[in-house]
Amino acid sequence: MPEFFYKARNYSGQLFTGSINADSIKQAAFKLRNKNLIIIHLEENKQQKKELILPGFLGQKISRRDLSIFCSQLSLMIQSGIPLISALKVFEDQTNKKKLKEVAAKLCQSLEVGESFSEALDKHSSIFPFVLIKMAAAGEAAGVLDSILERMGDYFEWEHSIREKAKSSLTYPMVVLCVAVLAVAFVVVFILPVFERILNQMQLELPLMTRIILGVSDFLRHFWLLIFLGAVCIFYLAKYMLSKEKGRNLWDGWILKFPLIGVFISKIIISRFCRTLAVLLRGGLPILEALEVVEKTLGNSVFEKNIYQVRQNIKEGENMAEPLKASGVFPTMVVEMVSVGEETGTIDLMLEKVGSFFDAEVEETARRLSTLIEPVLIIIMGLLVGLLLISILLPIFKVIGTIDDF
Repeated sequence: MPEFFYKARNYSGQLFTGSINADSIKQAAFKLRNKNLIIIHLEENKQQKKELILPGFLGQKISRRDLSIFCSQLSLMIQSGIPLISALKVFEDQTNKKKLKEVAAKLCQSLEVGESFSEALDKHSSIFPFVLIKMAAAGEAAGVLDSILERMGDYFEWEHSIREKAKSSLTYPMVVLCVAVLAVAFVVVFILPVFERILNQMQLELPLMTRIILGVSDFLRHFWLLIFLGAVCIFYLAKYMLSKEKGRNLWDGWILKFPLIGVFISKIIISRFCRTLAVLLRGGLPILEALEVVEKTLGNSVFEKNIYQVRQNIKEGENMAEPLKASGVFPTMVVEMVSVGEETGTIDLMLEKVGSFFDAEVEETARRLSTLIEPVLIIIMGLLVGLLLISILLPIFKVIGTIDDF
């Protein structure tokens, strides 16, 4: 997560300088304003940006499963009467995850100097999700931190489950795709060059298809490094474009319109919206603040903009159901259940029910996608291998035909 340097004053005029982690400069400003600070200067840490060449090696984020264990164990120990600092020390001693050990130790240090738990979490916002930080603050204010942590444990376990289902649905198709690529690469790199030498020695006039295939093989063998470097450049260019608001908006809009995949992603986002908002409302957050937190957890700018508009409409006195309907991205079922929840005062319960429904939809859609993608990939692999075989066999048939003429 990007780091931002800031200079700010509080309402008493006291000057503060430091750094804060956030997804964007807008979120960084939001976090500082939540601390009742008036921003004087705010900029991204450019040096950190240069260091983020290979993000996979950073290891900053904690998995949703580990977050679930972290929250559930802390909740259980607090409910058993163990003070929060002691609970964190016990967790630090028990966990075998190096990152969690380090974070638990730093949280203890923050609590020992008088900071609240939510403030301590916020200092590590590159590791802990925004939703956990806000819920911890609400739990501390209401004196129910143990219950909040228990709910967050269940919430992160649900997130882990959804992610695993999405991954498992794509595992076999990806294996098939990798096998297809390796098979084609083997033929192109090892088989075709030998075949090309034999044909050249025979001085045959090759069919067009064979000449094209041999030309592609020759190009790949001689310019593989250039192709690899080009692919790396395209990857980092795409990554840079997606880091910009305009590029991300274009991608998020396009992916939702993509056949089959778009429907699958929409269902995941709607499920996350319902589940997260239900947890936040049950945790005691006001609807506007809860929607603001939800907006930052959806991971798609199209939905985020619509939630922002919903918040604006609620500020103007409207209910929640109408702007959700006007957005056009939420199904009628969601709108109707929210409307019923607003009328009966059970919006959190309604959202949880809708979330459960869309969880089942996500699982079923993932199963269908996997079932559909597998045969498509097998057919594509068969066509590629068949094309290569035909390109090899055509000259052989031509030789046999020439022999028969004699």
